[in-house]
Amino acid sequence: GRAEEAQALLGRASGADIPYLDSNVCAEGAAPVAASTRRLDPSRAGACYDALLRAWSKKASLSARAESDDARKMRWDESGGARSRETSSAESSLAQARHVVLNHMPLLPGPAITNRTCAAVLGGYSSAGMGAKSERMLMELEALHLSPHYSSNSVEPSASPSSLDVACYNTVLHAYGQSEDSDAVVRAERLFSAMRKRTPLNVAVEDFAVDVVEAGKAPAPSSPSFSIVPPAPDLISFSSMLNCLGRHGAVPRAEALLEGMHGGDLAPNAACYHAVLRALGASDDADAPGRALVWLERGRRSLARPSRILHVAALQCMSRHGRGEEAEAVLDGFREAFPDGRGGGPDPYSHGLVLRAWERTRARADWPGAADRARAFFDEMNAPDVGACNTLLNCYARAGEADKAERLLADLEGGRSINVRPNSKSYSMVIKALANSDADDAVDRARRILHRLGYPEDVKSAPPPSGTVPFDVTMDNLNSMLKLLAKRGMATEAEALLNEIDELIVEGTISRTGPDIQSYEAVLEALGRCGDADA
Repeated sequence: GRAEEAQALLGRASGADIPYLDSNVCAEGAAPVAASTRRLDPSRAGACYDALLRAWSKKASLSARAESDDARKMRWDESGGARSRETSSAESSLAQARHVVLNHMPLLPGPAITNRTCAAVLGGYSSAGMGAKSERMLMELEALHLSPHYSSNSVEPSASPSSLDVACYNTVLHAYGQSEDSDAVVRAERLFSAMRKRTPLNVAVEDFAVDVVEAGKAPAPSSPSFSIVPPAPDLISFSSMLNCLGRHGAVPRAEALLEGMHGGDLAPNAACYHAVLRALGASDDADAPGRALVWLERGRRSLARPSRILHVAALQCMSRHGRGEEAEAVLDGFREAFPDGRGGGPDPYSHGLVLRAWERTRARADWPGAADRARAFFDEMNAPDVGACNTLLNCYARAGEADKAERLLADLEGGRSINVRPNSKSYSMVIKALANSDADDAVDRARRILHRLGYPEDVKSAPPPSGTVPFDVTMDNLNSMLKLLAKRGMATEAEALLNEIDELIVEGTISRTGPDIQSYEAVLEALGRCGDADA
């Protein structure tokens, strides 16, 4: 994404003055080339210009990604604030790429503006999720190829085949799939329908800012509107449209489109089935898992060879919807499709999805049974990792099976039957199990767990001598303890623990973090549950 350097390098190599849309922008090291320096032949510089455009697109993509990461960390006010600054950074990079391809390259004796050139620019709009701007750029490129200032072809004001290939149109469909605009699906369906039905699209050259003017010639006062026939869709077009529908929650329309492909000229491939399975996995429809199983089975029968991504997508759907039994059935079919693990059979991630399906069982009455089924599946796993152990511990925690959770933790600590060491989350899950249990001594047992991790018996006493148990207690462990006290309505003990945490921070025992929103919520819950008059 170091586009300024790329532009300076190409300018030095070719001797061309590649303009910046913003005159205040200057590239580092853009020193003039000496007269004796051998220049790059412009007619052979097409690949270099394509690389420059990809650099600008990559820079835009990185800017858009940074904006997306920031959006997950903070809530934006209605004015946009930092969001508008990041977006303008991506848009300015793409505006420069557009400026190069529309207003600089056509003035050169070469290079030709090829499909690869167009895709290099459109890819930036796509990765940034700018669907409408991507389609406008597509039409500008079509207009450029029809413009008499660039093309020597005689074009009648009637329907002409598109100058661009289907990959350029697929990039626009992909951009709509990544877009957050409310009308993205409608726009994508309109373009996709035109591709399927070969419906001419109107392109008016004067509608777009194609500023190319031949030396000594003024542009025509107006240009006619041309109609171009878009290329026919390929399988990538269908999968891009299916992904767009699925990502925007239009799952029934995605299923209808996939259904219509059966018996058509293009039989669906694994990517098409995968798009629908992913959409069903993200859907909140109660019958989504059942529909996913139907599409998985249809994919198995229609595809020439088994597909790993379809089984994983179906497992993800079962996992999200808490359908453990169906997840195990999908895994059995996964094993049958890849005997002896050849060609990409189930891996630890796939097995973890089955465990998480049991973990997310919806009905509270089914939680104890789900924990037992999860344990039976866990025992059949080959070398489960700590993530799988924690998932099983959370199954016990949700069901309030504190005894089973502590026994599993003891196995992990002793390394007797499972060669995995527990981590901080493991201990938190056991304390959570104690909180959800009806054990009278749950608080004392949880305190013993904290003491095993190094939490002092008396915070106000002198620190333990060196060589004793190190302090491995995390804020997550302490929050789990606070929640246990809250569920028991032990407000005095919860407040005391919160104060102890503050003292440990002052001492430097807890150095990385302190009480967070969950800590104070737990104390407030404890005060709400207790019967103290001054609560």
